[in-house]
Amino acid sequence: MSSRLNNVAVVEPAEAPPQALGPAPWDWSTVNRILVVRLRSIGDTVLATPALLALRRFLPAARIDLLLEDWVAPLMVGFSAVDEVITIPRHGTGARARLAARLRSRHYD
Repeated sequence: MSSRLNNVAVVEPAEAPPQALGPAPWDWSTVNRILVVRLRSIGDTVLATPALLALRRFLPAARIDLLLEDWVAPLMVGFSAVDEVITIPRHGTGARARLAARLRSRHYD
C-alpha cells in the first residue's frame, strides 16, 4: 500500500507477524512466577514500565513481582502490570537477609 505525502510517495510496510530473533533459551510455558529486580533509581524504574507491560501481555497468567528499595516503591504501587511491589530497606543487612530468605521461599522462575 502506498500514499502521497507532500508529493512524495510513501510506501507503508506490509503487516507481518512478529518473529523471534532466535530460539528461546528456556520454555516460556513453564514460567509462572517472575521477580523483576529494580532496586533504585526512579528514572530507571519509570523507564522499565513498558517492559513490565510487555511482560504482562506475553505472560498474562504469570505472577509478576517487583523488588524495589523502599524509597522508590511508592512510585509503582498500584501499577497494573505487577502483582506485588516488594520493598527492600535502603539500609540494614539483617532486614535484607530476611527478605532474601523470603524471596527464595517463593521459588521464582
